Amino acid sequence: MTESAVSCLVEKLAMFVEQEVNLLKGVRGEIELIRDEFERMKAFLEHAESSKDNDPELKVWVKQVRDVAYDVEDILDEFTLNLARDHGDGVMRYLHKIKLSINNLKERRHLSSKITDIRKKVHSISEGHRRYHFKSYCTEQSASTSIGGTSWHDLREDTFPVEEGELVGIDQPREELIKWLVDGEPGLEVVSILGMGGSGKTTLAERVYDNHQVKAYFHSHAWISVSQSYKIQNILRDMIKQLHGEIEQRAPQLKAFRGKLCPPHLKNLSRRILKKCEGLPLAIVAIGGLLFAKDVQEWEMISHSLAVELESNDRMQIFRKILSLSYIDLHYNLKSCFLYLGLFPEDRVIECLTLIRLWIAEGFIEERERMTQEEVAQRYLNELINRNLVQIAETDLEGRLKTCRVHDLMRESILSKLKDENFVSFLSEQTKELHERVRRLSVQYNCNNALNQLNLPSLRSLLIFQLRTSSSTDEQFFPTSSKLLRVLDMGGSCLHKFPQQILVFVHLKYLSLRRSNVRIIPRSIVKLQNLETLDLKHTFVSEMPVEITKLKKLQHLLVYSDAEITTSVPFGIRKGFSAPKGIGALTSLQNLCCVKAGGGRNKNTMQELGELSRLRRLGVRDLRKDDAKELCHSIEKMTNLRSLDVNAESKYDIIDLDFLSSAPRSFEVYISKDV
Repeated sequence: MTESAVSCLVEKLAMFVEQEVNLLKGVRGEIELIRDEFERMKAFLEHAESSKDNDPELKVWVKQVRDVAYDVEDILDEFTLNLARDHGDGVMRYLHKIKLSINNLKERRHLSSKITDIRKKVHSISEGHRRYHFKSYCTEQSASTSIGGTSWHDLREDTFPVEEGELVGIDQPREELIKWLVDGEPGLEVVSILGMGGSGKTTLAERVYDNHQVKAYFHSHAWISVSQSYKIQNILRDMIKQLHGEIEQRAPQLKAFRGKLCPPHLKNLSRRILKKCEGLPLAIVAIGGLLFAKDVQEWEMISHSLAVELESNDRMQIFRKILSLSYIDLHYNLKSCFLYLGLFPEDRVIECLTLIRLWIAEGFIEERERMTQEEVAQRYLNELINRNLVQIAETDLEGRLKTCRVHDLMRESILSKLKDENFVSFLSEQTKELHERVRRLSVQYNCNNALNQLNLPSLRSLLIFQLRTSSSTDEQFFPTSSKLLRVLDMGGSCLHKFPQQILVFVHLKYLSLRRSNVRIIPRSIVKLQNLETLDLKHTFVSEMPVEITKLKKLQHLLVYSDAEITTSVPFGIRKGFSAPKGIGALTSLQNLCCVKAGGGRNKNTMQELGELSRLRRLGVRDLRKDDAKELCHSIEKMTNLRSLDVNAESKYDIIDLDFLSSAPRSFEVYISKDV
């Protein structure tokens, strides 16, 4: 985690020196020295992150590095913020120019003073590293295969004890196969049965599989049939389904009741805890051992406080260490992405594309040659799923990821790490106070009166999952000191008006007002020059101001609502927005959904779309026969287009698809009509 913060800072320092060269007289050298020092720290942090939990001194050092990295980032962002004031128009702009040189001089002196102090801090931390010889210590630790003195194999053995039974022999091949399976050192093995067709291979394998001694020896069993034509995904799904059902039936009673049946008075609690485990073998076995010989009250306590058990109980510590093995093995950017899932409420089903855009806005996704950041982020998500750290909740008709979620116990483990890393804070009815250095805040209850009273000058991300407000007042929802905000997600709030306070967040990259009651986007949105994602899905916004075309960094413009379900529109159709004149100026756009074809104040919308050569997804609504030709010509220029979603204005309009033959590469097309 600290490695991720330092890596982002190193990139920001390099960019800052390059872009602000004329404003950094007298401090450029200091900033470059700080950057070089952080580069050296970054090389060491990869080892330190995996060893700090077992060394208090190392843990303190890592925390110091993280804190000073955040301090430097705050200084740079505040400097940029103070230079990004509104210049006004006419005479006000002229007067501003006169003041600009004076203000810049003051800002440079202020920056120079702070950078000098930071330089001393960084030097002190570096000296601490050398003084305690952490590098040699971590090199020795990383060479060891153990974690906390317990190896992966040891942890698995403690969690899955093997009880061997007495061999029962039948015919010679069967007896030989059973011996191979049951005897010898434990480990992963493959036993193959070879023979010509019809010689009884399947029958022999089935009898070995059903043998009571084999059943007793192995904790889990699955019978899978593979034909010459098969899909590995289907095979894995079948196997997981079988294992899941078997574990649910046997594991709790094997561990919690030492093989006996669950007592009637504990059945409901057993089901509740089992549901929380959701079939995760390690979770079921670890909790089963924890529950053994405990009474009903203790079961109730464990059911309601699994997070506490992860921190305080020895057996749950084993479970936590097993999960930590996968976490430690992650690349530092993947660690940040994984921990970010802890910001969402329990049992939350998360839209994958939304999660990916949040990761990008947070700075977790690295740049890769010939790949968009969204493609890199998709790979990150696939990696977390392949490691069983994230679960697939829903896929689309083509089998692609649509939504995901985190296993409850995995989330509890994430929350315990969030505390250690100071990665995020939570605001709830039980929260008494928050430290002013909080950088990410997750709000999961109605608190519009509490938010604006907080002093959070370092806050970068604010995700609000529940907020109620009235339309009659223009309240100050956000902490007034949080002017460095980059991510603001108010999806699902009851807002009726666009909060004017948002306009002071000039660093904002991600803004979501999804599912709110907002109808109008103000012209002053032009102040958000760093905005990359504007999510207005399922709002009442029907048009965008022309000033939106000046947001040159905007990559995702998502504006639509669902049409009311009627007899003429039985399943509902997405209603788009009227695009302003000049929409073609948004050349960074990758995702535009959904824009109305023609009509409104601009008759050339379909023609202007041809300027958006980076578009990967495009949604068009109310397409008429007369607009189709212009849309075809624009599509031919979109060399990166992957998905086109078109809705005709009327069932009588014929959409000509001849343009597909001249498209630069294949992509998906969805066409619908109002019926």
